[in-house]
Amino acid sequence: MAPLEEALLNLSHESFASRKAAVQALARTQTSTAQPHILSCLHDHSVDVRGAALQALSGPVTAGEEAALKAVVGCTEDTDSFVRLKAVKLLAKSDDPRAHTAVCGCLADEASHVRQGAVVALADMTLRRQQRQQQQQQQVDDDHSALRLLVARLDDDASIVRCESLQALAKLAPWGAEEVAGPVVACVGDEHWKVRTAAMHAVPLLVEHGNQSAVTALAAQAQDKKHEPVRCGALRALAQVAERGQQSIVAEAEACLVDPDATTPVRCAAVVLLGRIAAKDDQSIRCKVEALQKDVECSIRCAAVRALTEMSEKGDAATQKTLVDALDDESEA
Repeated sequence: MAPLEEALLNLSHESFASRKAAVQALARTQTSTAQPHILSCLHDHSVDVRGAALQALSGPVTAGEEAALKAVVGCTEDTDSFVRLKAVKLLAKSDDPRAHTAVCGCLADEASHVRQGAVVALADMTLRRQQRQQQQQQQVDDDHSALRLLVARLDDDASIVRCESLQALAKLAPWGAEEVAGPVVACVGDEHWKVRTAAMHAVPLLVEHGNQSAVTALAAQAQDKKHEPVRCGALRALAQVAERGQQSIVAEAEACLVDPDATTPVRCAAVVLLGRIAAKDDQSIRCKVEALQKDVECSIRCAAVRALTEMSEKGDAATQKTLVDALDDESEA
């Protein structure tokens, strides 16, 4: 006969010693099918069997298994004080609020040794919680320290270090943290164009929408005609940071569209910016965007379609007609 089958058979044995041994055997099997039988033994008329069943549930309780935790909490009201004490000791290993409540309830138990056990258990649970809180606070302190160190590297002599620091801050820093956002915005005007580009990627991830310092710094870089990545980066960042209806930024986007030196990526970014920033009732801008649907560059036409969609309200008939007309475009995107 297999050990599991033999143990299950012995659970109904008339001898409490055999039933206790069966519970211990079930605990050793560590199978999911054994636990329901162990839980049923918590109601055995023998104190020894109930105690063995509790001991067998030590692992599941520590792991936070619902059925085991609920059953052990119930054992804090067992008729036998030593069973209650064993339940208290088991619950001391759990971080579940129900375990804490049950242990606190045992502080008023009629048996002094149960009350003593509850005091020890409550102290252990509280100490463990305090240690977790200290670890969490230490982690928060370490994170703040790391951010301060990374911000300091924004002044590093090497541009590659400044770039890496900006990328790291974009990943790690919380959105809207002024102690990080301010120095990052300052990097938008860095002397090295690669640092400026990295800062433009970071700004939308770190500064609040409508941050005027960021908008001003980005607008200045949108006029950089020497470095396409800088100009594109500035326009793309403005699309995420500037507020709709901000006329100075609308004018900046328009200037890029008519600039004979503007590359296709720059013009494309400018169209997207118009869609995000221009007032939805600005008919002059709408007409200019609609005209771009006939641009020689396919990417510009695609950007114009997206911009019109962003400038329009749902169900706008004029926009729907314009978009339907765009379906006749035979170019591949």
